[in-house]
Amino acid sequence: MRRIPSLIVVAAILVGAVWSIWQWARPRPAATDPWTAVPEAAALVIELPGLPGDWERITGTSQLWHAMDDAPAVPALDSLVVRLADAVKLDGRLRSALEDTPPLVVLVRTGGGFGTLAVLPFPDKVDPAVFGAVGQALGAGPVAGERATGRPHP
Repeated sequence: MRRIPSLIVVAAILVGAVWSIWQWARPRPAATDPWTAVPEAAALVIELPGLPGDWERITGTSQLWHAMDDAPAVPALDSLVVRLADAVKLDGRLRSALEDTPPLVVLVRTGGGFGTLAVLPFPDKVDPAVFGAVGQALGAGPVAGERATGRPHP
């Protein structure tokens, strides 16, 4: 009678040990760090952890943001974030892909002007259609979406 429980305990320990060794030896993907993609010439970097709702709240109540309205870069930056926020609202796959690591929006000084840059860190396994949604949200049109989804394009 005492043998059966002892055998079950020994078997459970062996199974746990084998599973632990298997998990330990399995290669893990490196965490995506979006900050490595930010150019050194970045004038402003905004991290957007709560993209769909937080941006509207920040721009609606922030006196600092309203004080910068006269700067020519602010409407371009706001437009980029609003388009990204709309894409995140409409596409659940994009929202889930950006859950772990929030996107960055970068304002870069280029010569006498400025440029905006969106840094979107995606995990290793993401639905290719998500890239099409991002391309359309940023104004790339259906050709970029077709390329991103792997379908042939003219």
